[in-house]
Amino acid sequence: MKKEAIQWIMGPGKGIPSRAEKHFGALNWDVSASSFRKWWKNRDKILGDSGGKKRISGGGRKPYLEDSEEKLLVVVIQERAKKDRVTRKWIAKTAQHMFQRSDSTFKASENWFKTIMSRLIQQ
Repeated sequence: MKKEAIQWIMGPGKGIPSRAEKHFGALNWDVSASSFRKWWKNRDKILGDSGGKKRISGGGRKPYLEDSEEKLLVVVIQERAKKDRVTRKWIAKTAQHMFQRSDSTFKASENWFKTIMSRLIQQ
């Protein structure tokens, strides 16, 4: 979709991304002019990516306390290597203790735990 729009802007659109809204609107695309401008601005990244990708790499929200989470992951890995039992409760308590210095509003919620575990599994 993005590549098709960029190709049209390069050709019949004569390099003006705002013209794409009217053209693709007639084709029943529900895309705003600002999206076409953003795609045009990022055209090198979009056209450079492989055909199977929907999103540009490197996007998304970064971890909230990235450095502290890295340290927590190291501690968890060390505990597992020592064959010590690592429970959800233990990880939450350890995280609460580690993060209390950096951020007093931190809560080791179930969502946070799922996210940190998915990162741990990826490593």
